[in-house]
Amino acid sequence: MEKDKRILVAEAMRNLEQALFDNLLGLVFQYEQELCELMGEEFSMGFLYDLILANQGTGNLVVDVYFLPAFQSAGLIGGES
Repeated sequence: MEKDKRILVAEAMRNLEQALFDNLLGLVFQYEQELCELMGEEFSMGFLYDLILANQGTGNLVVDVYFLPAFQSAGLIGGES
């Protein structure tokens, strides 16, 4: 991967993580889409999945109210939180 693309990927990952921590759902989707365009859906969803798992039960509104139920209903995360 060329250096410029690596920088863009790192920025998208950082921005996605920060948007999640700041409970900015619209930006989470925007940065996940940017990451998807750079690295593909499997990578971007995997990164988001890892962020969700790492932050479940921490009181993060976007994680606990939006993403956990969505991932649980899809059978991707167990019912415990």
